[in-house]
Amino acid sequence: MKFLVEKLSSIDRLSIITFSSDADRLCPLTRMHKDGQAKVEDLINNLRADGQTNITRGLQEALRVLVQRRQRNGRTSAIMLISDGELSSRCDHPSTVDVSGVPVFTFGLGKDHDIQVLQDIASRSDNGTYSIADVEGSDSASLTIAISSCDRTITQLGSDIQDVRVGNYEQTRDNESVTISFGNLYNREKRKTTLFLSLLAVEEQTAIDILKVTLSYRPSGGRTLLIKHSPITVTLDRTSSPVTVDPVEVDNEIARGDTAAGMQMARKQADANDFEGAKKTLDNAEKSLDHLNHEADELIKALKYEVQEFLRLLKDPETYLREGHAFALSSELSHNRQRFAARGDATQLLALAIPLVVLFANQAIEFEKNVEVRQQNNSNNIKNIASNWTVDDVEDD
Repeated sequence: MKFLVEKLSSIDRLSIITFSSDADRLCPLTRMHKDGQAKVEDLINNLRADGQTNITRGLQEALRVLVQRRQRNGRTSAIMLISDGELSSRCDHPSTVDVSGVPVFTFGLGKDHDIQVLQDIASRSDNGTYSIADVEGSDSASLTIAISSCDRTITQLGSDIQDVRVGNYEQTRDNESVTISFGNLYNREKRKTTLFLSLLAVEEQTAIDILKVTLSYRPSGGRTLLIKHSPITVTLDRTSSPVTVDPVEVDNEIARGDTAAGMQMARKQADANDFEGAKKTLDNAEKSLDHLNHEADELIKALKYEVQEFLRLLKDPETYLREGHAFALSSELSHNRQRFAARGDATQLLALAIPLVVLFANQAIEFEKNVEVRQQNNSNNIKNIASNWTVDDVEDD
């Protein structure tokens, strides 16, 4: 148990419940920072055996602790049940306790523990396991080793969410989780969310669950039941010497957010007649894009076009009022909603659009070309007809 306490992090919480003839919660769910660890270790040192083996009451008390906890969202919970005795005949059978909603890891100590009861509890729980430990004269593992096998399973997600970038979509925080509402999405539309996480330092290479993502939605029409997808857990291989190079896609998405924020600041400066300050802000935004070294990337090209076009529209107050202000507002909303909006030369911004919009935009360009050709042909035909007319033809007509 001391090994378990040592391995839990400051964002994990632990409660100790003893059971004999009845059950007793020795402490509430306690954060495992240094003071919490010291408190729990004192409780462990004072544990003594007495009374009967009332596993049922132990389970009931453990479930009560989990049900009454205030912090639930984004947290993984589990029960670790350790027993070295047979179930007392005077006690209710543990099969009467519903453990289907939580993992229960059972540990049978020595040769006299109730094998069938502990195995049954684990199998009825949500992906729990049954371990055998400290059987004298056998090759069974020690309790410390047995507990270490499920330590990572019950450990809280190894991260804290520091910031969430998702434009102006509604987001709400509840303890350690963030919920984002995207509203209505069209077919094949995508939304990118940039999370900045604070990860605990590690002393050796290990795999840690850092994020759990859930999704729910209603199909078009809104009359059907809410569809909920199974949670996706993001696992990261951690090392004591972290790699600090971000993938290109992450770099680009951060750059998009930073560029949009820079353009918004420049727009506010221009609205306050600080045109020199606005130009300086945009110059810095453009230099930040130069440092990415992703010159061939279409998104970076589109962002550079936006900045350069806004700079052009800031050349004087008249141009800004006539075109620049509208251009900036269109850009802000487009980036905040992650939806394409035409502004300036729209063909330069198609990297911000979903494939279907790109397809339609290219078709629109071809349509306009065809319209020009048809208009030119019609004009030439009219000229040809007019040149063949005579005054008498017109008068007779």
